[in-house]
Formats: sequence, C-alpha cells, structure tokens
Amino acid sequence: PEAEHREGPAGTVHGFTGEDMGRRIDWILLRGALTCERIVTITDQRDGLYPSDHFPVLAELRFDTSPQTHPPRENGNPPEPA
Repeated sequence: PEAEHREGPAGTVHGFTGEDMGRRIDWILLRGALTCERIVTITDQRDGLYPSDHFPVLAELRFDTSPQTHPPRENGNPPEPA
C-alpha cells in the first residue's frame, strides 16, 4: 500500500537536472508490522547542483505493536504455530 501522506514529486530520478522525469525507480519495501505514514521525495540542491541523479526518499514508519501483530509470549518463548 501507498503512504498516507506524500510530499514532493512521485518520480525519483532526475538525471542531475532537478526535473522530475516521472519515473519512480527508488523504493522502500515493507512487510509485517511496519506501516508507512509519510513519504517525502527530497529535492534539495545547492547552487543548482545535486549530489545524485536520484532524489533521496525519506519514509516515516509506524511499528504496530498490537496483540494481533505480536501475540504475547509464554515463558519468553514464541507461540506455537497454529
């Protein structure tokens, strides 16, 4: 699933031009109890110079600690498979 909030361009490659080329080729993949709350494509530059031909991507993640995701352990051992 996509992040609830997105900032910046969807594309992450710009070829040192700063212009979004419309291609998202940088990904942050999650599984399990992690949920992405916010994604920011960072377009900072200094004097028109970029440190990379890709925009950096920042993700704010939430770790779900609910009992459904992490059942309680007995005696410190993980629960037996169902």
